[in-house]
Amino acid sequence: MNTSSSLRYLCFAFFVSVLIYCGMATAARCEDTKEKIKDAPAAITIEEFDSAVTQTIEILKREYYKEFELTEDTLTATIRGLLSSLDEPYSRYIPSKTYWKSKNQDLETYGGVGVSLDFTEDGVMVFRTVENSAASKAGIAPGDFILEVEGVEAKAISKEELHELFAGEIGSDIKLKVKKGDSERVEEFVFKRCILHTVDAEGEMLEGSIGRLKISEFGSHVYAQTIAALEDLSKSNLKGLIIDMRYNPGGLAYEAALVSDIFIEKGPVMVLEDRDPKKNTTLYAKTDHSIPDVPIVLLVNKYTASAAEIVTAALKHYRNFPVLGETTFGKGLSQRHITMADGSVLSLTTARVMIAGELDINDKGVSPDFEIVPEKGTDEEIEDLQKLTAAQKEKLPDPVLDKAAAFVIGLVEKNESSGKRSLE
Repeated sequence: MNTSSSLRYLCFAFFVSVLIYCGMATAARCEDTKEKIKDAPAAITIEEFDSAVTQTIEILKREYYKEFELTEDTLTATIRGLLSSLDEPYSRYIPSKTYWKSKNQDLETYGGVGVSLDFTEDGVMVFRTVENSAASKAGIAPGDFILEVEGVEAKAISKEELHELFAGEIGSDIKLKVKKGDSERVEEFVFKRCILHTVDAEGEMLEGSIGRLKISEFGSHVYAQTIAALEDLSKSNLKGLIIDMRYNPGGLAYEAALVSDIFIEKGPVMVLEDRDPKKNTTLYAKTDHSIPDVPIVLLVNKYTASAAEIVTAALKHYRNFPVLGETTFGKGLSQRHITMADGSVLSLTTARVMIAGELDINDKGVSPDFEIVPEKGTDEEIEDLQKLTAAQKEKLPDPVLDKAAAFVIGLVEKNESSGKRSLE
């Protein structure tokens, strides 16, 4: 090959390599652009949305292999599809018949199986089982997932529709399909519905004169029950207090503010932060209460959620009560029921909950000051434990509670040696 040919060959090779490099760079830029487009969908107008939906309906009516007609189910599926595009799992659509039936249900005639549920990104999770209920006796436990109720996929419907499926005449059967915790094991159950008697807050004395205030849920009576439990505990030789909110799924934000108010002298417990600051709602602590002048700690776990997290974060912030256990669930969004023209309801996330007006717990939870994590047994031990009834589980040791009690006893001894009583 002569010099001229070699030069032409090198120039050609260089030109080809440049083309290949540019092509690769362009492809990379295209991939980056695709990722950006994927991350940020283009906004469309209401008119464009309406036009696309209308065209889809027209095509379905004209081209679908079976006759297609619009029904209430079509409307429900459309609205739920719209809500599923939101970046949180809590907003739900409740059809009119379902909502008003659940509101007007006769609690003396209808019963359930004893589970507290909430929607998570992973599905419908059990946060709490009612003591001595059919569910707890069968071994259903916090962390289990309800897959089906009466053959209906649980995560495909609203919480109110789930409630409607669970509720029924006392003594009637209900079928559940349940996934056990983090395992892939799925079990099917048939229960008989019964009337459920629940207490949201109650006290008990542990060894060493340490009191335990167990708050299981934030229902409409939890504030009064908490006051009564504290009064009973104070009559004993109370030296320290554990506020136990493990497995508490939350409940009413107003009740959470009232319970926080028992321990906080004054200040904003929470701000419900709307996207329009003018619509923000602040719930304050403002009532003077006489509480036990003893060391107080908070005991939580990964199933402590929503209203229970509000109380945990508020008491940690204002009173510096030590938090023991695990990082909590991380639900810091508030929903409001908005009634539509046809009587159906949107349970819509309308505000972010800011503790003390400044602390955001959503997707973060409340981190413990002192971590106490339950020891994880072998697969065989876990399987054996899941087979136990609630009554049998009650007789088992609670090593996490024992460690929390030992921690409080340590604070009591420290305060007594220094001449102090309360923990500030």
